[in-house]
Amino acid sequence: MEVSQCITLEYDQHDNLSDVASHALRLFDEGEPFSICAFSMGGMMAFELLAHVPEQIEKIALLDSNAHADKSQG
Repeated sequence: MEVSQCITLEYDQHDNLSDVASHALRLFDEGEPFSICAFSMGGMMAFELLAHVPEQIEKIALLDSNAHADKSQG
């Protein structure tokens, strides 16, 4: 049975999503593929990670997320 690592991110530790993404990537083994399960604002984080390392992301599951929450139409 394969054991997966689960990481929960705290958004109040950083000033922007890019900083949170950089922090998250330091928690994983460099270059290793990973999957994302994101809830609410986590969806924006998932898209930020996708912009940083698209080749590493195997799957993304978004739950109750809005990719445009930071936009006026969001």
